[in-house]
Amino acid sequence: MKWMRVLWAGASLLLVLPGCSHDKTVQGGGVYSPLITGLAVDPSPAVRGLQNELTLQVTNVNNYAITYHWSSPNGAFSDSTHQTAAWLAPDTIGFYPVTCSIQAQDPDSGVSFYKATTYQVFVDNAYVRWTRSSNVQFDPAPAPTPMSDSGVVFSEYTNISTGASNIYQVAVAGNTPVPLTQNFFSAFSPSMRADGQVVAFAGKKTNTDGGASIWLVPSSGGADTTGAYVEARHNINTQRFLGAPRYSRTGTTLLYSSDTTTVGSGPRPWFRDAGFLYPAPPAPANRVIAAGSLGTRAYFGANWGPDVDANGIPDSVVTQTQQSFGTTVQASRGIYKLRSSPPQTSGTVWMNDFTIAEPDWSEDGRYIIFTRPNTLSPDRDIWIIPAGATSLSAAVRVTSGPADDSHPRFSNDGSSIYFVSNRADAYGLNGLYPIERRGTNIWSVSLFDLP
Repeated sequence: MKWMRVLWAGASLLLVLPGCSHDKTVQGGGVYSPLITGLAVDPSPAVRGLQNELTLQVTNVNNYAITYHWSSPNGAFSDSTHQTAAWLAPDTIGFYPVTCSIQAQDPDSGVSFYKATTYQVFVDNAYVRWTRSSNVQFDPAPAPTPMSDSGVVFSEYTNISTGASNIYQVAVAGNTPVPLTQNFFSAFSPSMRADGQVVAFAGKKTNTDGGASIWLVPSSGGADTTGAYVEARHNINTQRFLGAPRYSRTGTTLLYSSDTTTVGSGPRPWFRDAGFLYPAPPAPANRVIAAGSLGTRAYFGANWGPDVDANGIPDSVVTQTQQSFGTTVQASRGIYKLRSSPPQTSGTVWMNDFTIAEPDWSEDGRYIIFTRPNTLSPDRDIWIIPAGATSLSAAVRVTSGPADDSHPRFSNDGSSIYFVSNRADAYGLNGLYPIERRGTNIWSVSLFDLP
């Protein structure tokens, strides 16, 4: 349970705002009458559309028998006569008034005491914190299992100054992360195969490698001596980018980004069958983009769209674009949706907004999520928009609060969004959680509004 404290004005977003209060004392009250000193909300913030536990914080030095009463014009209380009450919160984000009162009587003098306070309680989407660490974590991806759509794989820096990193998995929120890579210098951008047996990632065996290659290891874990190449970076001068592997949600098709001499100077989406482990040879790669008018831009960080014909190879990809890739004047050029086959020679930008990034497409093809900077700070939030929309005005914000939220990925059933954030419990209240705000952790959000 988390006791809410009132911080100084402007310090942070307060999840419980104190409101009006009033006392009614029948015959005075003295200095030892019971006092209402705060309100606790569990979970914090309160979750929309679900039962939340509210506990009134009371100072009662004389240990009087207290009668409690809770009320609110919004939501519903299942029990309103105890110090802790169950409140079914409204199913809409916002602040809602909750009034709580206490009544007591001094058994010796017969003096009665009555006090009431109204709090503004903040109600939000449902958040789950998967990891709890001061380390820097990134690239979360859903980890499908045969029994459920739960768990997450992610990357974590082991030495942020050198870029050294490993891949980890958490099957249940709050459990100790399990390392999946050993003896690689760096490992990042993990993606687990649909059957949960293999993990693809980008990484280097040593710090002297010219760049990252794409590897496969068993989901039980693997080392540099047992991993399989999907594609090795072969020339640092002509291949500046190789990475961002993404398994299809069914089957064994792996999408990734690579720039090679056969397609131009910037990265493009490629895909191939990656249902093997070493020493089986890799299957031939397929290009999403062949040439034509798409050849002057870089396309990277692509994610799969829906598999309409259910053949294991999704029909489309959604991808970021950059102009002048790898130069000092590199600039965003919006988000494209492209068919995966046949190779595309032309395309039209889907969302011509240069502030949005990191798109992911839901498995059913209905929605796309992305990140976008806040207007008043460099922190990013996650937004969701119909895949058929033509304007950002159709987007709905999924996350909010004083935190930087990034790397969003849909769960396989589309009900949750995994992301990385430097928020702490209760939205990173800096005065209360100074340590946790130094790192970034893996979260998921559900019960969000759909546009």
